[in-house]
Amino acid sequence: MAELASSGDTPFLVKNGTFQSSQHSSALLERVGGQEAIFSLTNSFYERAFKDSHFPQFVRDQGEAHGHRLGLWIIQKMSGANVWSLSLETREEISHKLGNGQMHAVRDRSSAHVAAWYSTKRQPENIGKRFKLEDCRVWLRMFFWAARDVGLLNDAQFSDWLTRFLGHFIAVYERTATLFVRDSLRWSDDKEAVQNYLDNGRVMEDVFNLRFSEALLQLPENERNSQFPYND
Repeated sequence: MAELASSGDTPFLVKNGTFQSSQHSSALLERVGGQEAIFSLTNSFYERAFKDSHFPQFVRDQGEAHGHRLGLWIIQKMSGANVWSLSLETREEISHKLGNGQMHAVRDRSSAHVAAWYSTKRQPENIGKRFKLEDCRVWLRMFFWAARDVGLLNDAQFSDWLTRFLGHFIAVYERTATLFVRDSLRWSDDKEAVQNYLDNGRVMEDVFNLRFSEALLQLPENERNSQFPYND
């Protein structure tokens, strides 16, 4: 077992590479406002993401309860209560045609991500491609921006925990994206950068069409080859 301490008294806990909820994360959830606070964050995130120029291509139906589902998943991770897992038992299975012409049933996070990769809204040459670094950076910036605007990043311990939490899980989709989590957090606090994004038609020009070596140069040197979120 490895207990990976974050700042203050709220450790970020991982066992054998797998994230673990703990009494500390459960207490942190209650301290920042419980389920209501998390739903406020996730709903705000999707409101912003659906207005973004890049993100909507991955979502078939914006009318579904995306914010609620993501909120339940985070709540389960923090509290240890099986609220998200139980919700899958009653979730309606939706089948639809993918960009490759095949029918696909969406029932959970994994199948939803497959649907996103094969979305008919993507450019034909991109259908079936998994999330890339640029996709993850857009997602992370939107998420931190929402968290900041609903006030959750005002709590230093929650901000540190959330940054490490996202650093751990974003690697599932793109391993290199972990290095850019703290950069995304800083972006959300840069009023000029956010305003430039809005003025530019909600396009994050600085994350697209970069080789990995070029993207790395956007980071402070000490973040380009780090052990975040575990040892930094």
